[in-house]
Amino acid sequence: ISAQEINTPWDEIAGLCFVQDDNDNTSVQIAYHLGSGTDRITSLALPFTASSAVGSSTWQHDLLRGQRRFSDEYNLAGNVMARAYGLCTSPFGDMVAVNASFHPSDGVEYTTSSDEVSYLITSQCNDDLQFALAGSPSNPHELTAEALLSSLQSLSVREPEAFADENLVVEQVMQALDLAELPSSYSKLGQITEDTPVDLIVRQVRQNILFNRDSVQSRLSQLLKYVKGDIPKTPPLDATVVLKIVTEIARLPHFVADASFLSHSIMQIHCLILAKLQARGGNSDAEASTSEEEEIESCEICRKNIPFESLRWAKCVNNHQYPRCALSFLAIQTPGTAKSCSICNAQYINEFVMPAFKAPERREPTNLDTGAEEDDPMQGTSDQEPHYALTRIPHDNAQQYFEHRRDGQDVHNRVATENN
Repeated sequence: ISAQEINTPWDEIAGLCFVQDDNDNTSVQIAYHLGSGTDRITSLALPFTASSAVGSSTWQHDLLRGQRRFSDEYNLAGNVMARAYGLCTSPFGDMVAVNASFHPSDGVEYTTSSDEVSYLITSQCNDDLQFALAGSPSNPHELTAEALLSSLQSLSVREPEAFADENLVVEQVMQALDLAELPSSYSKLGQITEDTPVDLIVRQVRQNILFNRDSVQSRLSQLLKYVKGDIPKTPPLDATVVLKIVTEIARLPHFVADASFLSHSIMQIHCLILAKLQARGGNSDAEASTSEEEEIESCEICRKNIPFESLRWAKCVNNHQYPRCALSFLAIQTPGTAKSCSICNAQYINEFVMPAFKAPERREPTNLDTGAEEDDPMQGTSDQEPHYALTRIPHDNAQQYFEHRRDGQDVHNRVATENN
């Protein structure tokens, strides 16, 4: 690298990334803090040789265009400098993003903090118009829905006609993620006893809900609706997906949920949703069971019952209204305890502020002379993952959480499915 004179004592490197072109040639692209908006070399071919310099890069040309627009906006006659703060590639390697700001280069800049702006400039890495999955994770289920949606959106901009056949796009994505051989459905539930390990129960339920062809196709179809823009900002939950989820949760043995009040409430709500969906489908037995709906939640303001009326919102008999958690379907009654999905805006409870996920306050040892120390339980706290945290998996707009208390200690099991 030093042979290419890519750095000087007065200019630091703000970012570096590896990019692959249409011919599978790999290069190292470099963003300088002050020199990226000039004619300096920003791309070096691998392996490094004395002639590795391949000149400027696509994002550098876009950065120069940004400088020209800034000059025209403030009548600076081209006296503009760019400051770069970072450089990275997209999860699939098809885009490069540089974070930069623009400033006058021939005088003092008078500005306030409220006027300071930085720009995120994205550029296409190559001319390949196919669905790019370079650098995808070895486990496709670890791929976030945001990363997949970003790549689909960039493909739709470059080649909108590719989305004419939705089923074909879904099939191509599944093949790219190596998910085409998944079974169409999965409903196996092994023998669960009170001695069954927690992680095994979680694995079985997740397998039934997530790891099947129908479920993956449904999630991909939902993402394509966001790409095309033919879906409301806060879409309703898919009743078919919700039915699949609540059915699997309701099949769990009662002792999985009866060990704690929170788990019991979540299980009751899932069973209630299942009965309502079955009644909508014409099941007379389910309709009879819903007619005698028991009190599951109570309003924290007036202590009155909160009947279950919607998957999105909750309202007590005195008209105190709350949003419902899209993961557990509990009413979110405490301000500041919810998160929102970055894709569908669905709200869900922040599990790290729930009392069941917090470790008890640590007490000082009572006997300082003996040097005895109190046992420190290995439990989750408000700022770290629970012991049984699950890998994030994109799914349609619904999730479930359940807990299990065993031997006087909380073991938190989370079964999550997201409707993206």
